[in-house]
Parts: sequence; structure tokens; C-alpha cells
Amino acid sequence: MAGDKFPQRPGQPDCVGYLKTAYCPLKKKCKYHHPKNITPSECYVNAVGLPLRPGQPICPHYSRFGLCQSVLACKFDHSSTNASSSGSK
Repeated sequence: MAGDKFPQRPGQPDCVGYLKTAYCPLKKKCKYHHPKNITPSECYVNAVGLPLRPGQPICPHYSRFGLCQSVLACKFDHSSTNASSSGSK
């Protein structure tokens, strides 16, 4: 079951990333609570599946390398136009 990957820790604050994406990269190592029956908030993604978060700063890894290890859990914006200039100095 997918819900078994994420710890239930009643009394602890909810994992903010998990509430947004229904995913937590720390899985069982996360110290926060992961409610079982959640619906992730709507998130639009760019052409490579990274989240578009208008109004947030550009992801430093994405703007520099065109990649982001945090994927949907990343709190930064991944607008396609921002990574297109990589490689030009």
C-alpha cells in the first residue's frame, strides 16, 4: 500500500510537502505526520514534469542545471523559459 511508505505521527505537525503533492521524499524518515486520506493541491507541471509555482522564486538547481532532485516536492518555480538560457554566459 502506498500509504504505508509515509509515517502516521498523530500529534506532530503535518508534512507540508506531503499535503501539497501526496509525496514525501523522506518517506519513513520524515518526522512529520502524513494524513492517510488527502487530496494533493492542484499543481501544474512544465514539459518535464516539474511544478510550476507562479509567484515563487525560481528553483536554483533548475535554473542552473535544468534538473531538480526534489521533483514535485520542490517549493520553487520551474518555468520552462527560465532554464532555456542554461549554457549561455
